[in-house]
Amino acid sequence: MNLSVDWGTLWLGGFCPVGALGGLPVRGADYAAHPPLDDVLTPPPDTAIHADATLAFAEEAWSDRLGGAMVLLARDAYRARRLLHQAAGIQPGEWVGMPANASHDLAESVKHHEARPRFLDFDADLRLATPGTRFSWTQVLRGLWQPQDAAWLDFADTLPMPGPAARPAVTLYGLHLADDRPGALLAFSDAALYAKVKALRQPADCPNAAQALAQCERLPELAERQSANLAEARRGLREAAGLATHEPNRLALATAVAVQIPPECDVPTFYAYVEQENTPVLAAADSAFALRRAPG
Repeated sequence: MNLSVDWGTLWLGGFCPVGALGGLPVRGADYAAHPPLDDVLTPPPDTAIHADATLAFAEEAWSDRLGGAMVLLARDAYRARRLLHQAAGIQPGEWVGMPANASHDLAESVKHHEARPRFLDFDADLRLATPGTRFSWTQVLRGLWQPQDAAWLDFADTLPMPGPAARPAVTLYGLHLADDRPGALLAFSDAALYAKVKALRQPADCPNAAQALAQCERLPELAERQSANLAEARRGLREAAGLATHEPNRLALATAVAVQIPPECDVPTFYAYVEQENTPVLAAADSAFALRRAPG
């Protein structure tokens, strides 16, 4: 059942009961939260599988789902990055730019290629500092905000948003398959780089085609449902607490909401309130919110 919530009279917090207002239940000792979206990204065991699906057919389906993008599937995000680094001609000892909060997996992918990560700061608009390197990764954890001026984008922790979009040269997504090959998707706007990666890919680099196709088929419903949930969370934060949130990501399925810390509140105090309310933030594994300092 979808209930209309008057967020102006309710507080949105981790363990603050929403209460009986509007017909919503009070959270009791046996309250069971819905699973984190990280778990929902993986197709459930009863998902219909086309056992005879080929890799070419799965890639064609994903290309159609993403508005005709040039698409390659890989066995996992680590292998997808390694193929891309090799195709781009990154040399041993070469610096590769990436965000200061880059994931461990991204940093390790660069180091295992014998290149060196150069960690970059963000400016007030969440753009990376000038890298001074031939290649750099922009990584937006949990799809929290819309990236700008990126050449290589890493969304390995989430799925793409369906439909056409203006993508950079390369965008990496995770497929989150229920398999020892969790799968990854590379979407290209650079035709030359696409051709080089495709030529380098070997059969051992590929995911389970049937599962990749099944994930493609369930994406529109999942994205629609999650987008509606995040929009409601943003409305709640705005109407209940007067907090500004970042614009939705148009390239990746966000699994959290980015909150702008008001300029009149110092960061430690704001963070302390969030922690005391037991509201999960980005540092937590099942994050629902992330914090960003307002300019000024």
